[in-house]
Amino acid sequence: TTEKTVKNLKDDITIYVLTSKNSQDSTLEKTLDKYKSLSSHIKVEYKDPMKSPTFYNTYTAEAPSQNSLIVVSDKRNRVIDYTSLYQTETDYSTGESKTTGYDGEGQITSAIDFVTSDSLEKMYIVQGHDELELEASFTDAISKANIETEAINLMQSDAVPEDAGCVLLLAPISDFSADDAKKITDYLNNGGKALIVSTYAEKDMTNFQSILTPYGVTI
Repeated sequence: TTEKTVKNLKDDITIYVLTSKNSQDSTLEKTLDKYKSLSSHIKVEYKDPMKSPTFYNTYTAEAPSQNSLIVVSDKRNRVIDYTSLYQTETDYSTGESKTTGYDGEGQITSAIDFVTSDSLEKMYIVQGHDELELEASFTDAISKANIETEAINLMQSDAVPEDAGCVLLLAPISDFSADDAKKITDYLNNGGKALIVSTYAEKDMTNFQSILTPYGVTI
């Protein structure tokens, strides 16, 4: 995926590393060297916080950690904080944190895709029927895939918005109104996409079921 994304680049990208070249993370350095070797459109520059303490202000209001990255194109930019490059787990018996994985490639490729995409996908999360809340790990995965999310209450909308790449129905336990169900059905009939999750509900869910029935799905 990384090779395909990088080799197809047409936009110039600069990856700023917020550290001096002598203080850089050696693992991250090797990762960035691989990216540079894949495309002449990628340039890496080091910005020493001691010499350029306010450089990040152009891209973010909060100071990133040392060794953080700022990926920049003419379209947009993304800050990758150094803490997100490494995966950690906490031993709650000792309170100590240990590194369990390295996600430099995943974060950088996601950022490159984000700053070069002509348009970004949008997922509408349907609310108003006592749905579950998304867990952080899932929202992180959605964000990493460069999918924007927005909550929507169908009672306050005439239809699913035209810019919807997908709608998420996350385990409602109160039934949809017939009107809400029709808005989802109309969207799907026009080629829309949905991720639909069900859970146990004590209440009658006839209208929610009506969204699934045309596809031969029952709860």
